[in-house]
Amino acid sequence: MAHRHLLFMTQQQLQIVAKMVNSNKVFQMPNGHKSPAGKVQLLEHDLRASARDVHMVSDLTETSLVSAAKLAEAGYVSVFDNDEVNIYDSHNTAIKVSRSAILKGWKCPESGL
Repeated sequence: MAHRHLLFMTQQQLQIVAKMVNSNKVFQMPNGHKSPAGKVQLLEHDLRASARDVHMVSDLTETSLVSAAKLAEAGYVSVFDNDEVNIYDSHNTAIKVSRSAILKGWKCPESGL
């Protein structure tokens, strides 16, 4: 099973609208438990269409998963610190860094990971 970078968000942080279709995805939790998703729903947040759909996982009652990779593919930049993650629109936001990266990774074009 492929792993993608996922963001944990509280149910209050997500604004979800219309139910769409049944999901065919199964998510593997950090403890190894596999949890199937139920419905695919839309985030009501001001996001481009390609970043709005979310797969609802009933085993997650306190938090939800949002794909950082899906946000990046849609043109968003996620900045993590010790307490939170902030997501910015790369089309209208300039992020300035004062030093070079300490660690650097990349996305594999074949696997998408």
